[in-house]
Amino acid sequence: MSTSDIREGISFTRVIKGFVLAVCSSIFLILLGSLIFYFTSLSEKFIGIVSLSIIFFSVFLGAFIVSKESGNKGLLQGLLVGIFFLIFNLLLSLVFGTEGFVLSTMVSKTIVSLLSGAVGGIVGIGFSNE
Repeated sequence: MSTSDIREGISFTRVIKGFVLAVCSSIFLILLGSLIFYFTSLSEKFIGIVSLSIIFFSVFLGAFIVSKESGNKGLLQGLLVGIFFLIFNLLLSLVFGTEGFVLSTMVSKTIVSLLSGAVGGIVGIGFSNE
């Protein structure tokens, strides 16, 4: 398989669209989660789980939409959405993070981003019309 064979099925415009959708849904879910934590007695020990759940859902949604629209190479395009989201998340953590670089947190975010991108891409192919 040559590089041109791989590029034929990948729409980087759609991948960027999926990434932007993942970021927007993540922002919405973070705001929603913040309100839930503020107005309820939910313990702060659940923030890590909620954070990973937000990443999973956001990247899954972005990857799902990309592969549903393209109709092919869902795994690869979903992984690209996950990688872009992961890089974006890492840059935000390095610039705005107060606790520095925590390896266990980054490993968790990496696994969740790649897994949700792959699963979203595969599931999106199943819902595509092509």
